[in-house]
Amino acid sequence: MRAANFVFSLIVLLTLQAARAYTRAELEGAVADLHQQLDKLDGQNPRSCAQDHKPIFSGDSVKVALYYGYEDSGDITLDSVHARALSKVLQEPCTPNLEVCGFNQVSKTENMTRLQKTIRGQKVIVSIYSTSVSSSNEANMGRLSSRQRVRSQKIIQQFHRDLVESDIVFYAGHSRMGSGLGFSSQTTGQTIFEYLTRIPLRPMMKALEARPSRLKVLGLFSCESDKYYRAAIEARNPRVNMFVTADDIFPDEGEQMSLGALNSILARKCEPELRDSLLPALKPDHRSVNYIRRPF
Repeated sequence: MRAANFVFSLIVLLTLQAARAYTRAELEGAVADLHQQLDKLDGQNPRSCAQDHKPIFSGDSVKVALYYGYEDSGDITLDSVHARALSKVLQEPCTPNLEVCGFNQVSKTENMTRLQKTIRGQKVIVSIYSTSVSSSNEANMGRLSSRQRVRSQKIIQQFHRDLVESDIVFYAGHSRMGSGLGFSSQTTGQTIFEYLTRIPLRPMMKALEARPSRLKVLGLFSCESDKYYRAAIEARNPRVNMFVTADDIFPDEGEQMSLGALNSILARKCEPELRDSLLPALKPDHRSVNYIRRPF
């Protein structure tokens, strides 16, 4: 029995090592995409409009939860490398016109990194989550399927908690045509079933209805999230500000858009600079993301 367990553990370890080798190879490109957006943000007008963001910073601290759903494309999953790239960039030294920098790591697990810094005397805590257990979709749906199911369920539960307990929540991944955000690998049959039943969407809507709630900003950087989710979210939490997309976005664009959105919020940017920050440096004419800000 011990020998069998050892062999199984060795297979899993080798599989995950192969996945890590892949993500290491892709990390440089993912970081370069974020640096490209940072260069753009650093060149913006340095003015700020603190009053526009006052409700977000009304507490003793600001809790930010950034989720990378199950970002599969063919046999590749991208969420772990994107999460690693973002964590790396957020810990780099700051330039005068940026706030998405200078964070310190305070804790880390296999798929979560928690960072912290002080901005204008207020503690900002950023938690970054990824979903896939390896960079191979085939492995996650096959020999690693049990581990993937457990991971996905834990991430879903944490996401729903953060919709109540965090001030800012961002999601990057698949929209799943409005059936619920994508935190797991799926067969075609599962996709159709969830689209028809909307079962995965129900606990998210329940979390959005919970009171009291800290949630002030929800960003869905996934394809056509305005069409798929905006109305449902507004019906449950009409006071939450939202970043939503009008059309399809590629993962590298979404990375740049979400980084721009986060910097604009943390730096309390004025409206023109905030709108500009949502344009990806890779495709500066792609006006997909809209910020819906509620009056207060």
